[in-house]
Amino acid sequence: MKTIKVSCVLITHNRLKLLERAVESVMKQTYSNIELIVVDDASSDGTQEYGKKLIRSGYKYIYISPEESKGGNYARNCGIRACTGDFIAFLDDDDYWIPEKTEKQVTYFFEHPDVGMVYSGWTVDYGNAVLNYKRIPSKNYCGNIVEKQLYISPFTSTITMMVRKDILDQIKGFDENLKYWQEYELVLRIIQVTNVGFVEMALSVANRERNVKRLTSQFDDWNSAVNYINDKHKELFARLSTENSRKREEYYYKEAAYRVSMCGDFKRMKEYYYKAYMINPKLEYLIRYKFGISKNHTILIESLIMKVLYWKTKFLYMRCLL
Repeated sequence: MKTIKVSCVLITHNRLKLLERAVESVMKQTYSNIELIVVDDASSDGTQEYGKKLIRSGYKYIYISPEESKGGNYARNCGIRACTGDFIAFLDDDDYWIPEKTEKQVTYFFEHPDVGMVYSGWTVDYGNAVLNYKRIPSKNYCGNIVEKQLYISPFTSTITMMVRKDILDQIKGFDENLKYWQEYELVLRIIQVTNVGFVEMALSVANRERNVKRLTSQFDDWNSAVNYINDKHKELFARLSTENSRKREEYYYKEAAYRVSMCGDFKRMKEYYYKAYMINPKLEYLIRYKFGISKNHTILIESLIMKVLYWKTKFLYMRCLL
């Protein structure tokens, strides 16, 4: 198993200090056969000097000039083309891996040769121990995802994924037309050609400290990305049952409500929660609609709920092992 090479594609843009932490998390992996490829998307903060140090240490560093820069997906694809590993994993400069991530996922691949992608849970880090929580998707999200119709909404994050290189070559990598939900669109293509595996542990950490008020144009860009994905995969979505189609619509309204609230548009937030309520009359939607309560207003409560769900899942998993 140790002969299997894993390539890590780590993209960065003007976050040198955070990049150093991300790189260190790759270097500290318990699995040693890792090829690190840092793709610098036109940084101007000293990252190039750091990249030269990486090259001298035997790692790969790719610099994309401002003239060539075309966004995160273009940077990831540049990294993928430079990979020589059997499997490819991804990392962003502000996030990091826990030491056992690579070893756990390679072991899963070794034990399940029919699987083309392995992902895991992750920790959401708000920089506050009270708010931080671990997110562990249901074990149902493995195997044949298309047959189970479990692709109605995103269920993983780029930083948790490890994919066979031949699968990424087959589907031609990330869609460079997208700025939002790129991992979801990538997964939609992966699950149509291979089975998916899942390590039931939080093996990556996603940094959410930088969440700030967003511009309305960012919501519009996200909405355009959703429409693009809907059109690109309309045949796949047409296979969904009526019930799952409604669940997918509900998820869209809930996500849209959150995103417009981050732009400060609470009027539209209430409209989206009302639409979600008309599909699924949950008390939460009704309260948020009536009183204009955004997810940011209840972040502490939601974090505590996620903590409870995590420990409940872990307890049930341990019981299965006994």
